[in-house]
Amino acid sequence: MPSEQPVAYNGGAAFGRDGKGIWFVSDRDSEFQRLRYFELATGKETVFTADTPWDVNGLAVSRDGRWLAWTVNEDGIEKVAVRDLRSGKPAKLAALPVGVLGGFGFSWDSKRLAVTVSSARTAGDVFVYDLPS
Repeated sequence: MPSEQPVAYNGGAAFGRDGKGIWFVSDRDSEFQRLRYFELATGKETVFTADTPWDVNGLAVSRDGRWLAWTVNEDGIEKVAVRDLRSGKPAKLAALPVGVLGGFGFSWDSKRLAVTVSSARTAGDVFVYDLPS
């Protein structure tokens, strides 16, 4: 995607389940790193987190393609968000302890999301969300 301005692509990338597009993070045309989706056939790009006034740090797509998870740096505190790509609705998640998110990933069956959190109180804990069926 050519640009005359310097552009950063951070946070990884992942194909959508159907292989027709790519989820990625970029700051093109924004002061923030945004979660975006690029349709390979049409070249159309959609900014998924256009209304989020924080940087997106990473992303993951569940194996079945239903769930999309990403992290944001909200005023210096990392938080995780999950959206059901079938319904378009966000998943309601319990708050994690304040800390640094070291990584996150979906279970093989796409029913759970594991997140690691490190803080001054712990070297690293793993939290697991059960996602709605």
